[in-house]
Amino acid sequence: EDGILKEKINITNKYNNANGKSLYIAIEETDKPVSLSLVANTDVEALKVGETSLENTKKALIFSNSNDLSYIPMYGETITFDNITRDKKHDAEVTLVRSLVKIEVQYNSTQPKSEFEFLGIEVINVNTNGYVAEGQSTSAGKSNLTAIPDIKQGEPNRLEIASVYIGETNNEQNGISVLVHGKYFGIEGYYRLDMIKSGNENLGEKVATLQRNHKYVFSLQNVNYEGRPDRESALS
Repeated sequence: EDGILKEKINITNKYNNANGKSLYIAIEETDKPVSLSLVANTDVEALKVGETSLENTKKALIFSNSNDLSYIPMYGETITFDNITRDKKHDAEVTLVRSLVKIEVQYNSTQPKSEFEFLGIEVINVNTNGYVAEGQSTSAGKSNLTAIPDIKQGEPNRLEIASVYIGETNNEQNGISVLVHGKYFGIEGYYRLDMIKSGNENLGEKVATLQRNHKYVFSLQNVNYEGRPDRESALS
């Protein structure tokens, strides 16, 4: 209300019982401007009612260890209402936006494992901490994450996917890479993938920022050469 956090209402039960229909929430009448923020899968206990501005509320909504979270944090806001009166129903639609980014490597091939075995990935220089709401900094730090592939199909049409969840990351500042770890005819090696756009219009252009609510996919087919012998030489 009027730019300050007025109230926190837990609507989890209302949401679970709504079955996709409208939720009804009672709000105190006021002649001041009011907006609603919806937060999902995030702890809001530390937010101080009556003391915190909307801007500082957003800064206080953070997550850490993005790839270890059980659920994806989400955030959304309504429009600002000029006032709230008891004789009028105020309709509001909120789009909850996922706060995380997904990086995925898909190996989809008819190669037998004796020719190439996909062992996993390591994602280099990404943020694993971040803000639940949009509009905050995207360069909080650098971490490395590993993942092993999940095999979706058996041979000969092998679909193996390895993925991680991260926070928004500025690629121009951090210099993100994805290392693919595998065995080529039994020889272990590493292959480096960089965040470069595909498509004829912007082929070769670097992805400037990995944005929330987006999935970035590398699609691999046959691997036809031996990788670098260790991760350091692949990165260099």
